[in-house]
Amino acid sequence: MLNQNDKLERFAAQINRTAEKSVQKIEKQTERLSSSALSSFREEARQELETRKAYALTRLERESNQMLAERAAALKKRSADHRAAIVAQVYAEAEKKILAFTETADYLPLLKSCIASLAEGFSGGRAVVFVRAEDAQAAKEICKELPQVEAVHTDDRIRLGLAFAENADGSIHLDDTFESRLAADRARFMAECRLSVLP
Repeated sequence: MLNQNDKLERFAAQINRTAEKSVQKIEKQTERLSSSALSSFREEARQELETRKAYALTRLERESNQMLAERAAALKKRSADHRAAIVAQVYAEAEKKILAFTETADYLPLLKSCIASLAEGFSGGRAVVFVRAEDAQAAKEICKELPQVEAVHTDDRIRLGLAFAENADGSIHLDDTFESRLAADRARFMAECRLSVLP
C-alpha cells in the first residue's frame, strides 16, 4: 500500500501534468488567436493602406488633370493670340500692298471690270455705284458706258478701293470692294489655316 506521501506526490504530479496540458492548450489557443488577430490586423492594415493609396492616386490624378487642362488652356490662348497677331500683321501688310497697287496703272482696268460686273447684276433696274473718293472721277467716266448705272457716289467705308452697288431703295446690295474681298479671304484663312499645335 502506498503511503500517504506517495499518493500526494502522484496526485501532485497528475495535477502538474493536467496543468501543463492546460497551459500548453491555452498557449496553443493563444498562439492561434494571436496569429488570427495578427492576420486580421495585417489585413485591416493592408486594406487601409490600399484605400489611402487609391484616394491619394485619385487626388493626384485629379490635380494632374486639372493642371494639364489649365496649361493646355493657357497654351491654346497663347497660340490663338499669337495666331491673331500674325493674321493681323499679314492683313495689315496686304492692305498696304493693295493701297500701293491702287496707285499703279493696273488698278484702273480692274476697277472698270469690277464696276461692269456689278452693273450686270442690275440688268432689270437702275444701280447706284459707290467708290472711294480717289476713284470718283474714274468711276464716273466708266459708268457713262453702262446704262444700268444711274449714279456714282463716294462712300467713306471704302478705304482700299474697287466698288459696291445698290438699287435705289437699297434692297439689293452687291459688294466687290477690296475690303469685302479681304474679309472673305480672312474668314477662309481663319477657318482653314491652323497655326496652333493643339487640336
